Amino acid sequence: MSKLELSLIDYADYTNVNDISNALLRNIRKQSLNNQVPIPVPIHDIAMSLDIASIDPIPPEVKSFEGILYKEGWQGFIFYNDNSPEPRQRFTIGHELGHWMIPSHLTGNKRSCTKQQTSSFTATGKNIPKEVRIEVEANYFSAQILMPSFEFKKDINRVEPDLRHLFRISQKYNVSMAACCVRFKELSDFSCVIIHHHNFVIKRVLKTKGFPSLDRNFKKGAFISPKSISAKATTDTSLEPVDWKVWLQNPNNYKTELYEQVFQQNDGYRITLIYLDDSKELDEDDLELERLSEWNPKFKK
Repeated sequence: MSKLELSLIDYADYTNVNDISNALLRNIRKQSLNNQVPIPVPIHDIAMSLDIASIDPIPPEVKSFEGILYKEGWQGFIFYNDNSPEPRQRFTIGHELGHWMIPSHLTGNKRSCTKQQTSSFTATGKNIPKEVRIEVEANYFSAQILMPSFEFKKDINRVEPDLRHLFRISQKYNVSMAACCVRFKELSDFSCVIIHHHNFVIKRVLKTKGFPSLDRNFKKGAFISPKSISAKATTDTSLEPVDWKVWLQNPNNYKTELYEQVFQQNDGYRITLIYLDDSKELDEDDLELERLSEWNPKFKK
C-alpha cells in the first residue's frame, strides 16, 4: 500500500481506547485496497505516520523492559525488546503506540513497560490502580489494531472453532497465539472456552459469551481435569466428543454436544479448546445414555 496519511490531530477529541482505535482503523481502511486493513497490519508504518520518529531495539542496559516510549517535543520514540519473537515485538510496538495516542497515558516524557505489563488483558477488583488500567488499555489498543475486528472476525467465524485454524490465523496476522486466543474470545460467534495450561496447571481461562459455567474447580492455578482429553493426549488432537461432567458445573440441560481439543506448545505449555456445539441437539438415545451415566443409586446398608 502507499504511504499512510494519518495525523494525530484527527484523534484529539477521542479519549476512549475503543473510539481511538476504531477511528484510526476507519482512516486506514479508506486508504487501503478494497476498504480493508492490510494483513498483517503494517504497525511500523502506522506508528511512523503518527509522529513516531523512530522504532528501535531497546539498548542492552535496559533489556529488562519489553517496551519503552519516549517523548521529545511533538515526536515520540518507541523502543522494543529485539530478543523477543517478532509477533511479540509487533504487539509491544502497538502497545507503546497506544500509550502515545491515548491522552491520559503519557503524562511525563517517558513510559517503560515490562513483559508482564504488555501481556495483561484483565484488571479485577473495585479500586484498580491507574497504572494497571493504563497498561490493560494499551494492550487492548494493540490487539484492536493488529487484529482489526472486521477482518479478524471474518477469519475466525468462517469455520467451526479449531485451534490449528486459530494458529494459522495467528501466523497470518503475525501475532502470538496467546494474543490471538484473547481476541478470539472477544469476537467469536461460537460458544466455547480456551484454557492455557502449563504442566497441566491452568494459567488463563478465556470464555466466550453464552458458554455455561465451568466446574468451579477449574480456575487459574488449579489442575485441569484428569479425565479430560487434554490430560491424556500426547499429541495435537482434533475436536472430539467429551462428557459434560468432565468440565462443566451443571447437567446437560442444553441437550447439545460438547467437544474438546488440545494443541501442544513448547516446554509443557498446552492450549485446550472446549466447544459447545449448539447447532446439533442430542437425539433421545444419546440423552438416555447420558441420563444413565449420571444415575448413581445409593442403597441402605
